[in-house]
Amino acid sequence: MTPIETKVAPWKIAPFGVVSLLDMLDFAAREYVELAHNLGLIISSVQRRQPDTEMLGKALDRILRDAEALGLSVTRDQIGVMMLEFVEANPKAASLDPSGYVRIKGSTIDLGRFAHHIESVYSILKSELGSIPIKAVPREKAKYLAPKWLTDSLIYTNFPNAWQEFQYAGHCHAYGENTACAFHLQRALEWGLKSLAVHLGKRFDRNSWEKHLQDIEKALIAKYDVAGPRTKEEKFYSDAATQFGNMKVAWRNPTMHIGAKYDEGEAQYLLATVEKFIVHLAENNLKEPQP
Repeated sequence: MTPIETKVAPWKIAPFGVVSLLDMLDFAAREYVELAHNLGLIISSVQRRQPDTEMLGKALDRILRDAEALGLSVTRDQIGVMMLEFVEANPKAASLDPSGYVRIKGSTIDLGRFAHHIESVYSILKSELGSIPIKAVPREKAKYLAPKWLTDSLIYTNFPNAWQEFQYAGHCHAYGENTACAFHLQRALEWGLKSLAVHLGKRFDRNSWEKHLQDIEKALIAKYDVAGPRTKEEKFYSDAATQFGNMKVAWRNPTMHIGAKYDEGEAQYLLATVEKFIVHLAENNLKEPQP
């Protein structure tokens, strides 16, 4: 039998299974239309007293191949059962050639049984297609699904792990999971907090933002006592630590508990604010510490 080329559904190879409507149509529309068309031809044919047996054979072969190519395994198997039964029950009227093509001749077809099988195939096809869920994402959120989102930002170069959390956060926002979006943004912020602590010579192995902020404050006080008036760099450290403290109280702590919920507007605001803040850290030469 000639091998049947099986297409890989685009949503199986795309990041997070998200593809454009154009990709969906390009992948599936023609084959689905052809499959439905051939089913219609067969149903129309079996309603006649003298069906076009050559057309039946070609249509069956095409349906089998389309089902295989589209990955509709249950539909394909049901068609295979129908074809095998038909050939075994009508050895003089039907046969399978070496390529798997159904050869039908004569008019000794049990149209009632044939119609029963076609109805089963149609029912299974509808059920199998209905089992594939597809979610539409609003156009204005499309940028959050693009793999290159923020790759031109300092976040990507200075904070690659934080960038990955931004990717997760963006996808959650695009899918309407706004509380999950806020959660991933807190993880992105933690990479910024770690960079500040390590840059100031402090460890980052405590399971508490508060303790890290206390360590950072001690390091800054020591710098002030030694150096006298604050330098521009020290002012940046102090302002960054203050911002982390504010975000801990306003966002980080509530997000870690079940009472917090975020809506579309709040998630959008967090995305913009956290992005701007991490970029600010990068602009002042902070980077994720090396492992």
